[in-house]
Amino acid sequence: MKRTLSVASVLLVAFGSAFAARTEVVQSDEEAVALADRMLETLGGKTVWSQAHTIKIALRGYYAREQESWDETYWMNLEAPNSRFELEGATVDRVIAWTQEGGWELSDGELEYLSEQRHDLELALHQ
Repeated sequence: MKRTLSVASVLLVAFGSAFAARTEVVQSDEEAVALADRMLETLGGKTVWSQAHTIKIALRGYYAREQESWDETYWMNLEAPNSRFELEGATVDRVIAWTQEGGWELSDGELEYLSEQRHDLELALHQ
């Protein structure tokens, strides 16, 4: 059974607390590794992340141009290049999903398969 980590709020807290007090530039690889280790520990630790197969991020955003809030959910597989993105609001209902083989977008009830160029872009952006 795959384990999923919901990390949206954890990331916000972790990044804020891990980096809030740190304003100087990292001067060495050792400092960078120590900072990364501290962030990893704040996000649950090495054991949790070594067992994770999927990351799920869920958030509600407000978009000024559209004057509405949207619910966004994003799943990223940590073992293979495939993802799923859902966006839902008063004027938008969209799901986009892709794997190594191809992908599709369902927008307001209309299904469209991703073009080869769009598929390549999604893979490049989300690997």
